[in-house]
Amino acid sequence: MTEIILSICIPTYNRSNILKETISHLIKCKRDDIEIVICDNASPDRTEIIVKEFEDSRIKYYKNLLNYGVDMNILKCIERAKGEFIYFITDEDIINLDLIPWIINLIKTKKELNMIIGTVLDKRNGINKIMYPFGNHIYKPGPQAILNLFFKEGYLAGIIIKRDSVDINLAKKYIGCIYIHQVLMLQAMKKGYSMTSSKIFCYIPDRELISEIYMFKDYCKNKPYFSPLGTFSQLEDRYQIIDEILSEYPQIQLILRNREYKKWADVLARTIFMSPKSFIVENHKIIKILNKNKNIIKTHIFLIEFFKKFIKYLFSVKFWRNKIFRLN
Repeated sequence: MTEIILSICIPTYNRSNILKETISHLIKCKRDDIEIVICDNASPDRTEIIVKEFEDSRIKYYKNLLNYGVDMNILKCIERAKGEFIYFITDEDIINLDLIPWIINLIKTKKELNMIIGTVLDKRNGINKIMYPFGNHIYKPGPQAILNLFFKEGYLAGIIIKRDSVDINLAKKYIGCIYIHQVLMLQAMKKGYSMTSSKIFCYIPDRELISEIYMFKDYCKNKPYFSPLGTFSQLEDRYQIIDEILSEYPQIQLILRNREYKKWADVLARTIFMSPKSFIVENHKIIKILNKNKNIIKTHIFLIEFFKKFIKYLFSVKFWRNKIFRLN
């Protein structure tokens, strides 16, 4: 039996027609050292029926008994995969199949690699935009990789991680943060070399989709991840991850915390100006979150950055024209 080198892992929920297109594309790759692991988060649609219509033994389909949320479903993919490396994509992403031989050759020849991050092209809204521009670099384990990569890659697709470099049980502590792949990346960065590539690993097609990612915390339960409260929830989780998982790198922690202070300031300013209705309706919750995180909002970095962003929006002609007066 051929050894599985690469497991292409697809967490999915309730998007059977889109998943069908993705699988149809993936099976065009005829290699027998890959597998396609599909973790269905208890979809109520025809996902199971459609997946089982494909007659390809490389497809491994698993259906959860209930919807565990996106984070747990990603971890389920790892638990069920057999490959040496995990290639994450979402159910809508289209992989550049021509790069699969190159990726597998890297895995076989660069034994020190724990993670490979490729470039993702966003074709939504008729544009061709690089989501996260990476050059061609190899980073040493620990501080060098963490400083250059941690929280620099927010999208799941295009991330390839060595399966035995991650601790699923440790990662489970952070379920619900929607940054579970960042936890996995951090684990891989600590233990081995990380590589980034300017090659286009995959792209997001030009289609309109409704996000199925919703938040879990009490103050933002069932709100979309991009809502103001959903964003604040992510900021809290990001800070917790930095605070807990990077305790052995105090200098790195300091640098990353300073980055986060600026993000908090930016999000608060954007919420006030770009989502004024939400800010007015939910201001008591936002104030409660800020009060809970006094250690952040009292820093001079946060205060200076918030003042800069506030002034920027306050005197932005574009903002007042488009957001307030609805002039185009």
